[in-house]
Amino acid sequence: MKHQLLGSSFKNDSQYPLFQGCNIVNEEDINNKAVKGSVSPLHDGKNKHYISYIESTLNFVNDNRLNMSADISLGGLFGANGKVEFAKNTEINSFTSSILIYSKQVEGVISITEKSFIDKRSPDNAESMKSYVRKYGDSFISSASKAGVYWMMITFKSESMQEKEKVDTVMKANGIIKPLTIEGALESGFAQKIENTGVSFERVVEILGVNKPKPQSIKDGLEYAIKFLSEDLTSPIIADIKTQGYESLLESERFSKVASNRDFLTYSKGVPNDRVLLVKLIKGIQAVKKAYSRYDIPLEEINELE
Repeated sequence: MKHQLLGSSFKNDSQYPLFQGCNIVNEEDINNKAVKGSVSPLHDGKNKHYISYIESTLNFVNDNRLNMSADISLGGLFGANGKVEFAKNTEINSFTSSILIYSKQVEGVISITEKSFIDKRSPDNAESMKSYVRKYGDSFISSASKAGVYWMMITFKSESMQEKEKVDTVMKANGIIKPLTIEGALESGFAQKIENTGVSFERVVEILGVNKPKPQSIKDGLEYAIKFLSEDLTSPIIADIKTQGYESLLESERFSKVASNRDFLTYSKGVPNDRVLLVKLIKGIQAVKKAYSRYDIPLEEINELE
């Protein structure tokens, strides 16, 4: 699930954004709260950084648009919270490949330790489940991380299979398709080898949580991925969210149908592959329609498919 809160500022409220309702099926955060309780202090902060080669940028973009992971590991990459929309600003096709340089500094995680319904806000007190879900969602936020994220995406604008294979060959020759550390990339002069592929490329950079200038070269981008982990987070963001269904607080026949539908539609309980593909297809069609509507392009054929 993609939350609107992901990538937004981590407020100094000791409980924010925990207990807030969310509609997992509709991928919406809801400001209303039905649950109250106690919250842990910040704990278990874990940092990571890596470099990876994405052989199909098009598949990567589609998968990250449609997946249900509530993690801003690529904060801003696909338009979250008004950040750069990578797919709009970068020309991608079936031959396009990319390199992702990525770094995530987690100051800590807050999570719920005790929870109970606020008086008269249990599903059993609602006039109808439809009105309850509309007001409080089908779940609530149970943990969130306070963090910063930096990434640089280097996208090769291959216009033919031959050009793509040329890029793939360079990547394989330098060990990037297999696990390669950022430190190893710096030591091997990998930045220069990227520039020598002969295929044009462009860089997209995002820094969230730290107010610093963006690196202007690939070498600088690699070096900053390491430096970022020790930066002071001057404007930390919400970088990861986990949720629990309201059924975790009570066994209610009234709410069981909502929980079952949520689990089925978000395939968290092993929904068959054909159902998963159908959900992805529907979401994909909706995304295309929304994008094309901005330019008043008629989509009769897509309307018929849906």
